[in-house]
Amino acid sequence: MSFHNPPADPLEYVAARYEGDAPSMVAAALKNGRTRLAVHPVVTARAPHHILYHEGLVRLLDPRGRVIPARFFVGSVEETALGRALDTAALRLGLAALRRYPTLVLSLNMSLRSMGDRHWRATLDAALDSAAIGHRLIFEVGTASAMALPELLADLMSVLRPRGVTFALDDFGTAPIDLPRLVASDFDLVKIHRQITAGITDAADQEVHAEVLIDVAEHLGMEVIAQGIETAEQARLLSRLGAQYLQGYSFGAPKLLSLGPPPSTRPV
Repeated sequence: MSFHNPPADPLEYVAARYEGDAPSMVAAALKNGRTRLAVHPVVTARAPHHILYHEGLVRLLDPRGRVIPARFFVGSVEETALGRALDTAALRLGLAALRRYPTLVLSLNMSLRSMGDRHWRATLDAALDSAAIGHRLIFEVGTASAMALPELLADLMSVLRPRGVTFALDDFGTAPIDLPRLVASDFDLVKIHRQITAGITDAADQEVHAEVLIDVAEHLGMEVIAQGIETAEQARLLSRLGAQYLQGYSFGAPKLLSLGPPPSTRPV
């Protein structure tokens, strides 16, 4: 790639700088501790939109401290050993945040393959043994992963639920669902993907799709989070359809969280 005319956006420049070698970039960032945790709020669907919890998102920095867009590297590593290492780094950051902020409730999006990894499990077990944080921890599991590995999911739920951990089904509506497996999994929450909510105020079929998903979740006793909310009109419609919670840029962008000395006031 030529850099005679680099992108004007600094984040796009960072992505272009590492194009074609995302795994090496991820490996270097992990090795050198260039990882941070960003948090993105999930709020009640009805105004005044109180915060239910924050989703924790791992962020990588380049050597100059610039955030590397997640869309640039996630797809290249998520099904590899580097993806599991990235999930473990995200877990460590999330657990550190829970220890530092006693009122923080945090979700982490994790691959089931990572959650079955012995290093990942050892990291989690050590944290749960040393601090009462399980009741403030939510694991978000992708629909495709949950449907493909039901036995592993059931094992994790049986071990972690008694320790207070909550489970959310992510990407709901974007991958095929095995209904008996969904019923057996008994998730606490489901998150409707932004692909479904994005055009919901302009397309009747999108509205029907969302309504069906919400009805299924309600029938199974699972509370619904609608993602990708960017307008007040979307928020009102999803609330009317029955979603209990909302997430999206309408309620704020993800923000990097400090893991330094304990603050005097709550940061999030």
